[in-house]
Amino acid sequence: RANDPAFDPSAEFDRARAAYDAGAPKAAAARYEAILAAGYDAPELRFNLGNARFRAGDAPEAIRQYLIAARARPRDPDIAKNLAYALEQAGAARPSPPILRAWARRLTASEWLALAAVAWGLAALLLAASFLAGRGRAPLRRAAAAAFAVALAAALGALEWRDLARRPEAVVARADAPARFAPLDNATVHFTLPAGSIVRVLGRDGAWRRVALDGREGWLPESDLLGVP
Repeated sequence: RANDPAFDPSAEFDRARAAYDAGAPKAAAARYEAILAAGYDAPELRFNLGNARFRAGDAPEAIRQYLIAARARPRDPDIAKNLAYALEQAGAARPSPPILRAWARRLTASEWLALAAVAWGLAALLLAASFLAGRGRAPLRRAAAAAFAVALAAALGALEWRDLARRPEAVVARADAPARFAPLDNATVHFTLPAGSIVRVLGRDGAWRRVALDGREGWLPESDLLGVP
């Protein structure tokens, strides 16, 4: 449908919402997914698809969709609330991020980059002005130092998002998925993960993925994971 000029994503969105309200979450999810397949995407679409998937009994896919929505709107309280509820109901595990990582998720990567650019530019202007000023140069230099500090903090926030791209999150799709010590079917099970658990993917070996959750690492087959773009 991506090349279908007759496809109206807005009308399809309304039909999906009507199906959800009528108690047909699977039909609603199918319509939301048709919109995605047609090349349209938005946080509201991901959020509603997550709601439909959760009501249809597919908690792992619902959690995946909430995570994608949260990437675009990290401060949205409804997304955060529904994600937390889905994890709780699924009995799933979510990593406890370090303070820096939790702080970095308050803004999107593009917001951090924009803030860094503005702060660096302002700091440079204030520093240049301080060289031209006479006795009033001290306040300008203090302001420049503050702007540089903001720029540095913003750069650290952007780096956290880059690390997330390098070591992405994934959602466990299989109930009691066995994370093994090695990427082998007969390797010893290190620990098990409930369906819906959010892990970080640290590496790969063929069809296996090395995942981590709160300091524990193990190997899961890729088929047990839902990627979070």
